Amino acid sequence: MTDPWAAAQSAGATQTTPAPTGQGQQQGGSGNLAGSFASKGSSLFNGGNGNFYPALFNKTHAPGTEFSGIILTPPRDVQSMSYPRKDGDPRLPQYWVTDATGKRVPGTAPTDPITHQPNDPVMDLLIELQTDARFDAATLAAIGRDATYVDDGKRAFQISGKKRPAGHVAGQPTNPMRAVLDAIEAYNANPASTGKITDEDSMVGLRLIVRRVERVQPGVSTSPWTYIARLSPA
Repeated sequence: MTDPWAAAQSAGATQTTPAPTGQGQQQGGSGNLAGSFASKGSSLFNGGNGNFYPALFNKTHAPGTEFSGIILTPPRDVQSMSYPRKDGDPRLPQYWVTDATGKRVPGTAPTDPITHQPNDPVMDLLIELQTDARFDAATLAAIGRDATYVDDGKRAFQISGKKRPAGHVAGQPTNPMRAVLDAIEAYNANPASTGKITDEDSMVGLRLIVRRVERVQPGVSTSPWTYIARLSPA
């Protein structure tokens, strides 16, 4: 399948420079949507990433939940945060750490205990959206937000996953990163689309629709979710 970002690059859309590549990209994990394409909207954060909008999806959302929103800002890279194994545990910034077998895996240690060198941050991609969704009192309580929180409908879809998962069929449920890439490819292939998506800036103002489908391992509460996404003019 044609990579939309590579196609845009070969068409000479803009002058390009290599996007930041961390351990995540080398292992096929997190990273910016554009890959090697010039990344105008990406900004790398070496600390926590709690200074943006509430998550688009949270633990109260069942399979089949769908959200629609207008993309507010160019998608950008932010440091991934750990998911607590039980309620009450903190979410911590994630880094690429070396395990006992020498493999690089996500962890929360900012420095290597042997070399004392800083570990590379694990990066996810953040898409900020204006939605019509609003939290009710029960949801605010479930996700630990104050009952006085003023909800303006702004949400953050923080995405990760392999860009080319083995055996994936376009348009089928998949990890968030691949789901958004599928949506970009479908949008660019649609003759009715207004313009083409060539970089993060060109995504601003489009409508992103995302549906949560099922867990990769059904019944396992810590297993990642799969999604289907599409893009359309606002």
